[in-house]
Amino acid sequence: MSAIAAPALLAVVVLLVDLPGNMGCSDSYWSIPTAVSLVDHGDANLDEYPAMLEANRFHSTLQARGHHYTIRWARRSWRYRV
Repeated sequence: MSAIAAPALLAVVVLLVDLPGNMGCSDSYWSIPTAVSLVDHGDANLDEYPAMLEANRFHSTLQARGHHYTIRWARRSWRYRV
């Protein structure tokens, strides 16, 4: 690689990784509680975790029809009317 291409590539990678922020953690943060809710209660809402929701200020959740969901499940809920 040329002397200019390597730093330019590094700059592009750093911008692409840092610019959107930490996108992976928002959805994966609620993956275990959502999975437990599915197994134990047969639904994907997070109503079983009010203290956890409040402690995290409802981070990366949406409210749909009186229930709290992760962003992914809430969008599916609205789309398919589950």
